[in-house]
Amino acid sequence: MNAKAMNAKAMDRQATIADKLIKQYISGQRSFSYIDLSGANLSGANLKDIDLSGALLDRANLQRANLTGANLMGVDLRRADLSMSTLRQADLCRADLSGANLNGADLTEVDLQWAIVRHADLGRASLREANLKQSTLSMSNLRQAYLPWANLSESDLTEADFQEAILFMADLSGANLCGANFNSADLVGSCLYRANLNHVDLRHATMRGTIMPNGTFYDRLKATIVEYPDFVTSFDLT
Repeated sequence: MNAKAMNAKAMDRQATIADKLIKQYISGQRSFSYIDLSGANLSGANLKDIDLSGALLDRANLQRANLTGANLMGVDLRRADLSMSTLRQADLCRADLSGANLNGADLTEVDLQWAIVRHADLGRASLREANLKQSTLSMSNLRQAYLPWANLSESDLTEADFQEAILFMADLSGANLCGANFNSADLVGSCLYRANLNHVDLRHATMRGTIMPNGTFYDRLKATIVEYPDFVTSFDLT
């Protein structure tokens, strides 16, 4: 059997498993822990409150799926398509979303503590009051993301793109922001206490009332670049 035929057979198998899951879900079953749905097509599926903890969903198509309140602890969602999906109050603790597409997704009050979200697309995603404590979002796209009151404390945000993102009252204390881009971001009232701001771009960022790494408040309307034209490494706090 050649590679093309083997791939087609694998796709048919995953389609069968996905169809069976949908039917069982409709009949009232909610527990599908550790199921293998790698590459499955579940786009548009209503899977509210489903338990997929420990499941394999790498490369799965979950575009516009409803996963509100879902248990996705430890799920493998690498390179999965979750664009425009609804994950409100879902538990993604310790999940791996490396390379996943979450563009425009609703992640309100989601739990992503200790999750790995490297190289992911979270552009325009809503993460209001999300828990991302000690998560890894290095090199991810969060342009125009909505993160008011989000908890990003002690997280790894190295080289992440937060351009035009809203982080009103967000907690970034102790986070590693080395090389991150916050150009034109809203950081009003956010906490950067003990955060690593080496080579961070804060041009045009709104930082009124932001708590700086040294514990002082930043009271100007715009971040002021002191020494470097491209990256902010020091601040005028007077």
